[in-house]
Parts: sequence; C-alpha cells; structure tokens
Amino acid sequence: PLFLPNSFTPTLDKNNTFFPIYSDSDKVTIELFEIYNRWGERIYSSTSIPWDGKYQNNLLPTGVYVWQLVYKTKYSGDTTYKKSGYIHLIR
Repeated sequence: PLFLPNSFTPTLDKNNTFFPIYSDSDKVTIELFEIYNRWGERIYSSTSIPWDGKYQNNLLPTGVYVWQLVYKTKYSGDTTYKKSGYIHLIR
C-alpha cells in the first residue's frame, strides 16, 4: 500500500516541494518517518511525510539519504510495519 520514490528534486515552485509518499492514505497511518545522512545523523523526524530537503532550515546538498518508515494499516490493528530505503536528493 506504500510507495516512496528513490529520487527527489525539491524546487522552489509548487510542483516538487516535498518528498512524496504514495499510498491508500485512508488506509495508512504514519507512526514515524526519519531521514539520515551518510554519517548516520538523523536529519528529519516526523509523523508525516512533508520533508522539503532541508536540515535546520538549510538546503541539503545533492547526495544519498536513508529513510526509515514505521506505519500501520487500517486492517493491522496494533501491528506496525517497518520499511526503509534511500533517496537521491538532486539539486
């Protein structure tokens, strides 16, 4: 029920401002979404997905970042699922 792309090109216009998540949104609840840089430093943590490619309000450079996602589905009860992957941030 979830798809997160592996590349992201944040722009200043409204077309690609935030890292997207594609899901059956009425069936998925995000419990935790985190992004890490290549040194393992957590640079983003939220219960939603709208990451804008920044850390402490500064634009991050082009590079590969790792994400981890914890979520529940409408049908999973108290069971949580974990998913991870990477993002190529391109400026």
